[in-house]
Parts: sequence; structure tokens; C-alpha cells
Amino acid sequence: MKKKLLYFLLLLLAAENSMSQIIPTFEPKVFKIPGGHRGRFTTNLNINEGDYLYIEALGEVRVGYFFVSYVPADGFQENPDPHALDKFDKPNFRDFPHGTLMCWIDNWVHPCTKVFAQHTTWYQRMSMKEDWFLGADLSDLKGWIFLAPKSGVLEFEINDLQPENNSGFFSVSVIKMTKSQHLNRNYYNRCPKVAPQSKGMFGDYIDNKGSVWDKDFDVVSKMYHGGQLTFRSERGFQCTYDHVTKILTNPPTTMGTFDYGYGLKQGMKRHFILDVFPHELYKGLTYTETKNTY
Repeated sequence: MKKKLLYFLLLLLAAENSMSQIIPTFEPKVFKIPGGHRGRFTTNLNINEGDYLYIEALGEVRVGYFFVSYVPADGFQENPDPHALDKFDKPNFRDFPHGTLMCWIDNWVHPCTKVFAQHTTWYQRMSMKEDWFLGADLSDLKGWIFLAPKSGVLEFEINDLQPENNSGFFSVSVIKMTKSQHLNRNYYNRCPKVAPQSKGMFGDYIDNKGSVWDKDFDVVSKMYHGGQLTFRSERGFQCTYDHVTKILTNPPTTMGTFDYGYGLKQGMKRHFILDVFPHELYKGLTYTETKNTY
């Protein structure tokens, strides 16, 4: 009997370890694109329609012989040379700045743009003009987020008809998350059925198994979780509770979901890329239920 019990406990431990090992890490794929590359640069990354993509392009490329300075991936300069775009050196896509890094999926093409320029209204809605919540590290969010409109291989192209006279390079990081990985993230979630209680002089919140939780500020709970009590653990668990009963909420009313990028070690930038932005783009869809409760 004791052997059977020990065997059962070992199986449970192995299952828990296995579960923790298969959580996707979403490490970025990095590609170096020379400024002189002609045509499309293939990443060999297969994209399915509806996949979430975060693309960040760093570095600069000198476009042609006549540019005084280099241009970033969005093609804009603070002080562009007025003589740069002469008749011998033109962009391939006339509607976008010369030197812009273009993104291809099959026959769909679009320029890489910046997160803050593209989605300013999100931050205005969140009253984040002073950046008191976003944090200083989020000023480094220079990528582009979107849901793939088509299926195909992800490719890039520099907007220039004569790339041979360019110099420099772009370093492009790509993070991909499938729609299923987003909506089924609660497979990795684990929540107490009753809200953790405040204990001690430091304001720690402890659940019935002694685990420590962080409680969201009320202003954040109102913005993202319908005003429900919201707790997070350093392992990415996120749980919401009814304000009155302190009982765990679950679909369709829940707004607490597992965070792939939560935790001080990963930083708020990863949290926004892997958790906040996908939630905004897949808005209105229902997450799977958190079944691992205690």
C-alpha cells in the first residue's frame, strides 16, 4: 500500500514538473538583414492567418550615396537630406518612406511601424500619459504588433529600388503566438478558490496553502479586470475574485488569465508583448477556464 501511494505521489510530481516544462517561452527569432539585400529576405517562419506577431527592427541603413545620415526601420529621419531621393535612387513602394523595412506574408505587404505610434489611443484610454504605470523600460517598445491577415512565410524587404549602394543593417526580432496559445493560456493557470488574505506588516497576500500573491492596484483592476479583485504570482498565475464574496470568477465572467510574460525577472516589456497586446488584439474572445484550482 505504501509503495502504491509513493508511486502515485511521484506521478503527480512528474506531471507538475512536465507541465512547467512545456510552458511556451516565446523567445524571439533574430534576423540580420543587410542594407544591400535585394528583394525579399526570407525568415523561413511559417505564419498562419490569425497568429499574433511582434516584430521589432533595430539598427539603421544608409540608403543610397546621398544620405547624410542613416534611417531606422520606419524610414523616417529627424533631419532628412532634401536631395536624397533623386531620380537615380527611389523607393520601391512610393506610399512609404525610402528605406522603410517592409513586411511580407504571401502577397500581403505592409511597413513595419512602431507600437507607440500605431496604438497611441490605447495609452490615452488608460490615462498613461505620465508613464507612471508603464515604467521606464517600456520606452524601449519599438516593435509592431498585428494579427496575421494571411498564411505564408514571413519575409522582409527594404524599400529601395537600388539597394546595392546601401550600407548598414537591420536586426529584426520576431515573436509569434498562435491564437490557440493565447486563448488556452489558462491551461497553465493555478488559482485558490478563495481570494488570498492580507497578512503581516508588509502587506503580503497569502492563500490557504501559504503561497504569496501580489494584489493589483484598484485602478489597474478597473482597466483590465472589470474592477474585480486581481492577484498575481511570480509564476505567472493570475486570478480574479468577486469583490463581495471573494470567490474565484471563471469564464465567461473571468478577466484573470495566465501571464506568459509576468514577473520582475522578465520585465514589464515582456508582459506587454506577451500578455497585454495579445489581449487587446484578440479582444472580445473567451478564454478557456482555469481548471487547476484549490
